[in-house]
Amino acid sequence: MDLGPAMEHIAQSTAAAGMQPSYQRIGGGVALVARTSEFRWRWFATRLHTFLVVAQFPPGTATRPALDAFLGAATDYAIANKSGLPRGLQTGTAIVAAAVTAQPPPEAIAWASAVHGRKFAAIPFPALVDAATRQVVRPQRMVIGGIYGPYLRQMVDSHIA
Repeated sequence: MDLGPAMEHIAQSTAAAGMQPSYQRIGGGVALVARTSEFRWRWFATRLHTFLVVAQFPPGTATRPALDAFLGAATDYAIANKSGLPRGLQTGTAIVAAAVTAQPPPEAIAWASAVHGRKFAAIPFPALVDAATRQVVRPQRMVIGGIYGPYLRQMVDSHIA
């Protein structure tokens, strides 16, 4: 499987961080999945289970409907595979869904720049990687779940950018 340099970098970075990356079938395709769990007092004594889900999109396929479907499938996967206490009992799930594509269209950049809706105790956080230039786009601000924003941005910067 030719993963390309961006996917290889993400797999190596998450493995070095102890996140045990693996390839899973998500939303009709194969995605790299890595996960971690963090507890922080500043998050109101909450444990956050974070899933980093990364999928490649061939040029021309990173449309808003395709990206929304990927984000939804990644969110459903994370919810179904979160361990520990049920969501909402001082525990939550964050999903960093990163799409890797070459020369992303403007609609893909707009998708990654925007905050997306959430489900109960599950926060989706999109990211977009231009495989040609290695530029990364992600939301700069979050309204709901904003207390986790700096942590999620750091996850993108550390493992994807």
